[in-house]
Formats: sequence, structure tokens, C-alpha cells
Amino acid sequence: MSGEGNDNIPRNMRDIKGLLKFCIENTKSEDASGPSVFSPMDEERKKWLVEALMSMTESPQKRMLELIEILIGQVEDSKVSAIEELTEWCEDIDLASDFFKMGGLQIIPTLLNNERGKLRASVCELVAVLVQNNPTCQQVVLENKILTKLVDMLENDTDSLVKTKALYAMSCFLRGNEEGKSEFLGSMDGFSVLMRAMQSDFEKVKIKATFLLSDICLGSDKNKGTRNIYFLKPTI
Repeated sequence: MSGEGNDNIPRNMRDIKGLLKFCIENTKSEDASGPSVFSPMDEERKKWLVEALMSMTESPQKRMLELIEILIGQVEDSKVSAIEELTEWCEDIDLASDFFKMGGLQIIPTLLNNERGKLRASVCELVAVLVQNNPTCQQVVLENKILTKLVDMLENDTDSLVKTKALYAMSCFLRGNEEGKSEFLGSMDGFSVLMRAMQSDFEKVKIKATFLLSDICLGSDKNKGTRNIYFLKPTI
């Protein structure tokens, strides 16, 4: 998977399930009721198929370690694609937990401070995938002040995409996470954070902040009293 020949293999074909989905989607137009016509496979297609099958024999954990090494390294140009691939691996909840066990935590704070906006935004998306419906990862993020960093990025980063992705990661972290929600609303003054975000110059940030604030207020009985205070408060 890490060799040059595998670069043309779609990321959604990293396992047998992905290969099956790819094959189904790319044979929809074929008429299964018609006569079958068999012909020798050309060399280019044969090479592609061999590489695709070989790529799926590699351990996901091994590949994730390789990607973490890329992110620790000094070559900036390959880091965005490495994060994007890591994000896809971590959509599996077990691999998301493995990410922290193999030392993935150490790369997150540094990458969130990277000077490249696209890289910062990609890391926020990785965090979002890691914490979504995953209490183990949520706890790691909370204990290591990554939520605090996301709040800071939402409020102070100048890149609109970074702000949007930071807010997305916060939403994934807070959804169904009562302990994290209490921390956010308490020591981080989360209601004020979201009210300020609703006054952002960036439309997507405004919309996402409004939905998140509404979700928090409507989703918890103890916050319903706060709902009227904040939604009736002028935003000028």
C-alpha cells in the first residue's frame, strides 16, 4: 500500500468490503442478462488488480504506523494526504482507539499548530472522526486539552475552513458526551463560545454554531432554562 504503484488505488478499496463495493458500482451498466463475452485481461488491468489485492494484505495498524511516521517527519508535502488516509482508517471505531494506543496523540497538538491552514483543517477532521461515538477517544481528547485547542481555533484562527472543521470536531465530541458537555459549558464557558461563533463573518460557522447550540439546549433538561436566555439575547 505504501509503494508507488498503489497510488492509483481508490482509498475506499483498502479492504475486501471496499473492493466489493467498487466492483458493484463499476459494473452497474453491464447487462447481466446478455451473453457473457470473455477476453484475455490486458497487462495494465492485470497489474492494477494484483496491486489492489496485494494492498489489502497489509495490516491496517502497520499502515497507520507508517502514516504517523510521515506526520512526525519533516516532509510537509505528504502530510495532508497522510492525514486524509489516517482519517479513513479511523472511521473504524476499533482502529480509532488503536490510533491513540500506537502514539497518535503525540502528533495532534503539533499539527493543530501547523502554519498551513489546509493541514490544520485536515487534523480537525481527523479528530472529529476519532471522537464520534467513541467514549475511549473522547476521554483522551478531554484529558489532553485537545477540546480546549479546538475552541481556541474556532475563536482565533483566521482561516474559515479551519474554523468550520474545528467546530465540526467539537460537535462530534459533544454529541452524546455528557461529561465532555459539562466541561465545555462549565470551565470553557461554551455557551458564550457558541454565541460568539454565531456572530462570525463566515456563514458556515454561523450555521453550524447555531445548530450545535440548539442541539445542546434542546438535548438536555438542565440546559432548557438556559435556552431562552441565549436565544432571546441580542447578537449585535
